[in-house]
Amino acid sequence: MESQTKKLFNKTPFGTVALLSDSTDLKSSQEILSVLQNKSIDVNIITVPGKAKDLIDSTIWQNFSRVFIALPQSHYLSSGHIQGLLELLCIDYTGSGMLAAALANDRVKSKKIWQMMGIATTPFVKWNTNINWQEIIGLLGFPVAVKSMYSHDQKVFKVANMDQLEESCQNFWNLSDVIIEPWITGDRYIVYIIEDQPLLPLYADSLVSENTKKEYYSRLNIPGMQKLAMEAFKAIGGQGLARVNIIKDLNDNCWVSSIDTSPLIMRNCNFSDAANNSGISFELLIEKILTTSFIKKTNHQRLHLFNKYFTRD
Repeated sequence: MESQTKKLFNKTPFGTVALLSDSTDLKSSQEILSVLQNKSIDVNIITVPGKAKDLIDSTIWQNFSRVFIALPQSHYLSSGHIQGLLELLCIDYTGSGMLAAALANDRVKSKKIWQMMGIATTPFVKWNTNINWQEIIGLLGFPVAVKSMYSHDQKVFKVANMDQLEESCQNFWNLSDVIIEPWITGDRYIVYIIEDQPLLPLYADSLVSENTKKEYYSRLNIPGMQKLAMEAFKAIGGQGLARVNIIKDLNDNCWVSSIDTSPLIMRNCNFSDAANNSGISFELLIEKILTTSFIKKTNHQRLHLFNKYFTRD
């Protein structure tokens, strides 16, 4: 497989590649840059400082044929903004299109899509001042998980009573962004996707609190989990690469929790661990990610469905 990819790279005109990086974390970009340069690919880093208004200047991009997006999901530009700009400039880029990236960051809309398509996902209630929370908690039961509707905000609070519910909501700047889900007791898993193929799951034994999150991984092969991850990924129009978070409860039922279409890419990270477990070296993983820039984005085909069903919250 690796030799086939090398042949593909020798024959494919990538042109000059822009490596889009977060200015606050250049380590991962330097690792990606090194791999691409070792493959004799013409690549230059573009860092994203502050509000990144300068990126709107089309002259920045005029010498580039494609963009390798190395921004994490926590960066505000990665959830559809940079993809939309590159679409307007007609520049190819890695990963999912604008709409899928935006949907992945919006837990409410992505969950609505999964529910409509019969894909198992944790039920939720969006915060509303008019909601009778005693009644809602009567349906969900304690404990519940309190989190932001936006995936880039990874704070999660386990709440056991009404007092804790009120306290936990104080940790969010905007209450209208808060969602509440039943706390599912079980194991957390991660399925990474590359070139629209799911890798072997990683087991994430998560200890979640306000300030810390520790995860431990091992090689796994759980029947049906990779298929579930791909169904959720495709349902929102995802393409190329992603991280799918899945919970398996005590009855062995699997629930899709969220999707990250801009997973962290580093030599020693979860994505590279998952790739290695599936027989893919870090160098080959980088090559495969760059190859996803050739995938034709499906924004336009999905936009009508999105507008028809999900623009009204």
